[in-house]
Amino acid sequence: MCGALPTLPHYHHQLWGALGLVPFAARELTVIGLPDVLAAHPGEDDPGASGATLHAVAAAGGQLATWHAVELRFVTLDAPAAGRLELVAGAEPGTFVAPRPWSGSGVAAIEVQLPTAARAVVLRLLDEPDPRLSLPAVPKPAPAGRVWFDTTVALGPPLLQSAGVPFRGVRLEVDGAPADAASRVVVHGKLPVAPLPRAQRGGRLDRRTLAAWLRDTAPAGANELVLLPPSGAKRAAWPIAAQVPAHELPPPLAEHLAFTTRVFAPVCVHWFWRGTGPDGAPWLSELDWAIVEHGTPDD
Repeated sequence: MCGALPTLPHYHHQLWGALGLVPFAARELTVIGLPDVLAAHPGEDDPGASGATLHAVAAAGGQLATWHAVELRFVTLDAPAAGRLELVAGAEPGTFVAPRPWSGSGVAAIEVQLPTAARAVVLRLLDEPDPRLSLPAVPKPAPAGRVWFDTTVALGPPLLQSAGVPFRGVRLEVDGAPADAASRVVVHGKLPVAPLPRAQRGGRLDRRTLAAWLRDTAPAGANELVLLPPSGAKRAAWPIAAQVPAHELPPPLAEHLAFTTRVFAPVCVHWFWRGTGPDGAPWLSELDWAIVEHGTPDD
């Protein structure tokens, strides 16, 4: 996964992934451009930008990099590292800060344990370079005082880390007031990677067969599916709405996959799932992939 290449010719953001395919590359590569990850097109069926792809690619052994425009070379970025860091109460009420330097690439989840139960817990990162790429400030209940936040979606920490700015901390609000300083706030560097009970691992199939496969093999607890074709990452909420036909994916994914097969097929498409466990702790699935071929009249 890499950032923009300003000194190279400009390509349509859904086409430049072709540079990672044969014959431009010796073997087919999964190349996802950072500008595509950053593109937010929120709508009823499209959640917009997300940094979860960075974590999924890194968990699969992929490399994260950005382009150094002066030295004209790729500079690798920190990959998320296993481990956890307990934040300490900050000087401002409701703030919890890192007691030592912590890479922004390793902010995958934040676990909060409150002294008492709460109806609405809101977590915000102290440093947000762009509101459009921030962690959604969605209130979460904590009936037993414990609540998890999946922070892989936040793009601020890894972007700031790429500029040498480590993760600083969070601001926590509980039922409309700053959180008690006695609250425990723990940062987890990586999410657990859930194995898939059934996987393609490079099987060959057409677009509609892939759609049916994904619908039939969604892991328990999944709440989002992310596709990674050469035309760019695209994600959609899961389970699928009842009005979506049985042989199709949600509209954002179906349209994106149809475009990909029209332009590139046969083409290697990767995907992964995001979800939560029974205790609310977030997880990522392992990456899977298939060679998607022409095979339906509208391809």
